[in-house]
Amino acid sequence: MAFLGSGACLELTVSDLTASRSAWEAVGFSEITHGLLTDGQIVVGLQQGPVPALRLVYSSSAPHRLVQVLTDKGLPSRRDGEGAAARLADVLDVYIDVEKIRPIPRPERTPNPVCGYLDTLVIGVDNLDIARRSLEAAGFFVIEQWQGDFPQIDMTDGLMTIGLRLGVAQTPFLVYESEDIDGPQTFDVHPNLRILVAPEVIAEDDDVDDGYEGDDNEDDADDSEGHH
Repeated sequence: MAFLGSGACLELTVSDLTASRSAWEAVGFSEITHGLLTDGQIVVGLQQGPVPALRLVYSSSAPHRLVQVLTDKGLPSRRDGEGAAARLADVLDVYIDVEKIRPIPRPERTPNPVCGYLDTLVIGVDNLDIARRSLEAAGFFVIEQWQGDFPQIDMTDGLMTIGLRLGVAQTPFLVYESEDIDGPQTFDVHPNLRILVAPEVIAEDDDVDDGYEGDDNEDDADDSEGHH
């Protein structure tokens, strides 16, 4: 179980639910419950609202207990209705919901019929170290690092994988890999999110550094409180 909860989805606020649902279905997603879609790789939640927004949503049995734990770890958090909310170093809003109100199923890890296999959610940041520490406070750990023209750190908490890329001032994008295409393809599925499908490749050893072994942050909120 991830530190923040037992299930997670990428939630998008949209002005037209029907049109947005159709856009996601066109790239291999299907609805599993009202407002939740999956492609077998990730769960996406659609919420109607006037301003397009993107955030991570976790389901937890006790979200309010995480508020003080996260704040003490250096990630300021607050109660938000029945749940809790935090912001990952000006990277991404995170909302921790109550399981009984919104249970989030885990994807089955079957390939997306259009896009293939999900690699990561890439988000541009101004400072890699600050963003990395923010994600570590939320239970993420490093799995890979790249140098070069676009330094990037890939991190996961077991439910979500986020790629922090330095100096990318553009819309966040989900990166998929597929062996069925010859060149990259891009899909604009939301004002704040794009999908990039790249041909499947094997990373060069010289370009990728193994991630270090961080703290085991896969305890539940109750366990985290007990250690605090």
